[in-house]
Amino acid sequence: MNLCDGTGFLSLSCGGSSYTAAYNISWVSDNDYIETGNTTTVTYAEGNSTSSVPIRLFPDPQGRQCYKLPVRKDLSSVLIRATFVYRNYDSQNSPPAFHVSLGRRITSTVDLRTNDPWIEELVWPVNNDSLLLCLLAVKGRGIPVISSLEVRPLPLGSYKYSLEGSPDIILRRSYRINSGYTNGTIR
Repeated sequence: MNLCDGTGFLSLSCGGSSYTAAYNISWVSDNDYIETGNTTTVTYAEGNSTSSVPIRLFPDPQGRQCYKLPVRKDLSSVLIRATFVYRNYDSQNSPPAFHVSLGRRITSTVDLRTNDPWIEELVWPVNNDSLLLCLLAVKGRGIPVISSLEVRPLPLGSYKYSLEGSPDIILRRSYRINSGYTNGTIR
């Protein structure tokens, strides 16, 4: 198990290389966590600046493309945050749609026509020493792409009553509300 720092964070740069980012978060390449897919970088203008983001894409639309992510079995649950970016990396102007699953259970459908980038956040109960996060193509809607994947351990007892009683329950972020914090960035 390779957890990137002492707090148990795992931060994967999908299609990218290792680096240390703001808040001293160590990002590592996703190469050790998936066996399929191609990599590229997309550069796009945002306001007055240009951003460059690595992505992993899965040109074979058959079957599930799965990341095997290590988790500590002594945890009760983890937060999984995945960021999907298209930004017309292929010059086709055809943003894809695809399913995201934890194990074999489809948790959501990403549609990059409506939001690009798309951020998916899930809370999942831990019952093994690894979990599979998989991407599945939607027929006729292009190929899955992903830019980053984060796994964050949650304190014991977090979401205890929401997740209790069934290993099949997943909590999914619907929206986020800023209740007035104005002194910088919340991470």
